[in-house]
This record gives sequence, structure tokens and C-alpha cells, in this order.
Amino acid sequence: MPATRSWYTRLSVDTLKQNIARHVRRSPPPGCVRLRLALRACNVRLVPWPGLIKAILDGRLEVFAFKCDEESNTKSLDNRLSVRETSHLSSLLEEEVSGEPRASVDWIGNITKAGFVFGRVAR
Repeated sequence: MPATRSWYTRLSVDTLKQNIARHVRRSPPPGCVRLRLALRACNVRLVPWPGLIKAILDGRLEVFAFKCDEESNTKSLDNRLSVRETSHLSSLLEEEVSGEPRASVDWIGNITKAGFVFGRVAR
């Protein structure tokens, strides 16, 4: 992923986190797979985070909260979220990287598209 010089305000990141949290189901059904492991199973080397976040927000990707170990103290989405079906994630990823233009969701602006997951937050 190319380096970005985009900066994000804490408010914009917090707002995005709240929007994601509203779409996360709290009780994962049996057989859910941590997103990190599902991505690995799909052989994804470069995660299209903006597309995944967009899919969560528009309801195409159902995600569940995944409890992390107390000592791990991780805040990354791929470790804290789980998915029910790896096959659905795989088809969604193929759709995202297919190059077909898609309508943008309201929260995604040019700066956010640069990759807020890897961006820096201005204080």
C-alpha cells in the first residue's frame, strides 16, 4: 500500500468507530472465525480495508464482536471482529478488488479512501 500523508481528526475517527460499532453484533454464533484468520484463509495479502469497512457499514458483511485475551490488549479490527462464513468474505473481497466502480458510502471521502486504518490521527 502506498504511503499516505493524510491526517485525520480524532473526531472523524471516533465517529467512524461509532458507526462501525453500531453494525457489530454482540453474540457471535458458534463457528465464527476471527476476521484475521478468515482473511488468512482467503489468502489475502493486502487487505482492502476501505472496502471491508464499507461492506460492514452498508450491511453486506455481517460481523460479530470477538473477545480478545486480556494480555493481548489489541485494538485492531481484524483481531476484534469475527465473521460467520469465510466463503462470503472471500466473494466480497473478490467483488471489492474486481475494479468495478461502486457507489461511495457517505462516510467515505477522499482522505478516508486513502486508508484510515493505517493513517495518523491529528490531536
